[in-house]
Amino acid sequence: MKNDKIFWILNFILGGYLLYRIIDQSKLLKIFPLNYTNDVAAYMASLFFLDKCGFNQMCPYWFNSFISFHTFTPGWQFFAYPWYVLTKNVLTATWISWILMFVIALIFIWILGKNEKWDTSKILFYFLFYFGNAVAVGNLIRQGRMPTMFGIVFTLGLFVLLLYYLKKELNWKFFFFFVLIEIPIILSHQQEMFLAQFLVIGFILARKFKDIIKIGVAGIVSLILTSFWWIPFLKNLASSRLLSQTQGEWLWLGISRELLTNITAFFVGLSFLILIFIYLRQRKSKKEFLFFLPSIVLGILFLFRLTPLVPLLENISQDPYIMFFLMIILLIFLRLDWETFPKLLKKLIPVVLIMIIILSVLISHFKTPYFTEYTQDEYDALELFPYVQSKFIVLETAQITSHPRSYDAYLPIYYDVEGVFGFYPQIPSEEYWNKLMKPKEMLINGSCEGFVDSIEALNVSSILAYKDSCESIQNCGLDPIKEKGNYCLFYSK
Repeated sequence: MKNDKIFWILNFILGGYLLYRIIDQSKLLKIFPLNYTNDVAAYMASLFFLDKCGFNQMCPYWFNSFISFHTFTPGWQFFAYPWYVLTKNVLTATWISWILMFVIALIFIWILGKNEKWDTSKILFYFLFYFGNAVAVGNLIRQGRMPTMFGIVFTLGLFVLLLYYLKKELNWKFFFFFVLIEIPIILSHQQEMFLAQFLVIGFILARKFKDIIKIGVAGIVSLILTSFWWIPFLKNLASSRLLSQTQGEWLWLGISRELLTNITAFFVGLSFLILIFIYLRQRKSKKEFLFFLPSIVLGILFLFRLTPLVPLLENISQDPYIMFFLMIILLIFLRLDWETFPKLLKKLIPVVLIMIIILSVLISHFKTPYFTEYTQDEYDALELFPYVQSKFIVLETAQITSHPRSYDAYLPIYYDVEGVFGFYPQIPSEEYWNKLMKPKEMLINGSCEGFVDSIEALNVSSILAYKDSCESIQNCGLDPIKEKGNYCLFYSK
């Protein structure tokens, strides 16, 4: 496609919507998200833990104490930490780091575009389509999945580096930049980190033996420099619940949930395989075939829903695959020689692209919630927070606008109190997790004795509850210390 006007039209649609979502999410600067549609609360809490507890140190704020970063990655937290030190505000630090990641991604894509000799409209199209599609908006903007975005951004950097050196001699600059980019990838997020290595494997397949040794040395250096994190992580893996989170199986879920995501996953996987087939037939390059071969194998497994059957791939949800394949799809699309295609197809492509982008925007607009501001329920809960004591548990909150685990993040940051629960379900052992399920289960079953025993077993001092749970706890002999609206606070000791 050589028509710049089409790309500028597409950029206008994508750019306008992306900017609109970023402005909406800027409410994060003043409002700590307490609703269900957010992961960023957990990441802000972990940034606070890095400052308060240190790295790989015992931290009392969740799960009756845990060792920080033994079961989750520290890359984004390290990246955001200087801004937290400067601002003393998790909201501001998170926002700055988020915007910086967009800037770094744009720099990587700009370098890619210059290497490919694309004009500005195509470079912006790559950036805006990649970060303005419905999947990216849902994950990287609305959910605020900072470590995921950190991994995606540096995987882009790795992609640009490997493409540049695919047919060039490896030199010290390659070694330096490979290590510089691989380190944040390893520390970013397990799912994106693992997928990024398919690019490295493809690059190794495309090189001569002497180059493989150089790449291996660069890889070993990257592993050594990040071993302070991954060695304790691997040692602790068996005792955590991380491997039991087989998110890859979400590909098998039907209409009940994940429907739109799985439809998107199918079409992205299919588009990737069709475009890569056409592209490789056009280029007839052995190096490029070998480079993309691991990704092609991964694409086949993904398209035919076989990834949940493969160890490690079974732990990766659909969205990281979609973003990984989309990164390659956009490159191939902009590299294809469209002049060799039939005239009718050349005329249809811009129409199809506009339809895809409009559909993506509409799905995102109607299906991905905008930033959820506080309702009266949240303001009522905030009035009870100063009276919460360590160790606290949040049994129930207002639906949609409040999430118990977001409260678990908010209270340590702003009131320095310790909880028996926490945001990351992979941290505690299976035994402790089962204990956490008991209080709510006992209340539902009407077992007051079981409820009191389960609270004592968890060493709970404060209980924050909502509506029916308040009445149930009172029926078990506890009187509320404070009440506000639909919320109530109990002391168990």
